[in-house]
Amino acid sequence: MKIIRSKFYKTFLVVFLLICDPLFSEAACVGTECASLPPEVVLGSNLIDPALDAVYTKEFLLSMGEAAVLQNINSSMLGGKILTKKRIGIGYSIARSNLSPRNYLFENSELRELPKQGIAASPSVNLGFNLGNLFESPSPELSKWNVHFHYFPYELSEQNVPFLKLRKTDLHGKVANTGLSVRYFPFYSPSNSTEGNGKDGLSFGFGVFQSLQTISLHSYDRRPTNVRLSGQARKWIGINDLTYNSNIYSTTFDFRYAKTIGLFSFYGGLGGMFNQGNVEIQVERNFALSALSNKDDFTTNPTLVYLDLKRNLFVSHTNWYGTVGLELSWRDANIMIEYLKNKNSESVSLGVFIHF
Repeated sequence: MKIIRSKFYKTFLVVFLLICDPLFSEAACVGTECASLPPEVVLGSNLIDPALDAVYTKEFLLSMGEAAVLQNINSSMLGGKILTKKRIGIGYSIARSNLSPRNYLFENSELRELPKQGIAASPSVNLGFNLGNLFESPSPELSKWNVHFHYFPYELSEQNVPFLKLRKTDLHGKVANTGLSVRYFPFYSPSNSTEGNGKDGLSFGFGVFQSLQTISLHSYDRRPTNVRLSGQARKWIGINDLTYNSNIYSTTFDFRYAKTIGLFSFYGGLGGMFNQGNVEIQVERNFALSALSNKDDFTTNPTLVYLDLKRNLFVSHTNWYGTVGLELSWRDANIMIEYLKNKNSESVSLGVFIHF
């Protein structure tokens, strides 16, 4: 960092803190007002720990990763009935976490405009087929098995995720979801199945998934805002960057029961998932700090502060989820809507499919 030596810049302070392995913080201050900052602020007790431990708690980061996983699972659009033909379709799913980060220091800046929920959204392309149809002589036992695969890389921007309603914030990122699922229908019999009957009932499923997310948010303060640093009344104004990365692998097991009435099929079930991977969040803030003697004065003793806060979380946990869905079938086409819910996250998806 280059330092301009003038009467305004008498103090240059750089603090590096490495708190355990998953928490890294760096703070730099240039300007006369750096000397007036309380020691505990300089050491990071009010600027570093709360930003990641109180604003973005372990539970919140976990729920953000879990929302991405739940959305990926929902992208499979498995439904409740057995496939007797090949199936191809497109869908769109969205998930959110029900936990919000606790407001603290950054609530007094434009970071309050950033999302306070973990949100995941992505379209998907789905392929499915019945194992018994892969051979010239269909096997009654293999006919009880379905295989589903979905994948879609997705570029994020303000235009294709308008539901976030971000103000004065630039959004960039990428989502790539992949999933492979196998379902078993123990009571299905090809000999007793017709076009509209014999395809519902009980089923069990297994799946493996990869949920990959990279999200970048950039915002700026539109006006100076009040902030208290260990009792000191100040104002600050600056720019903010938040980067979120997650790469989580998951395995799932679930059971579902479907009932068909006319063109409609209703289904529900319970499932469990085991997730393992990494979640990382980084918050950067560059701001000008007002004078201690006059909180509206930014020019007498110009002071600039840079904060770089990172937190890594290794995810390794299990959770349960419930499923309900509705499928409308007509000839060789069907429309499906499916909802998944667990303790801290929920997801809904909509898909359109062709059978051939």
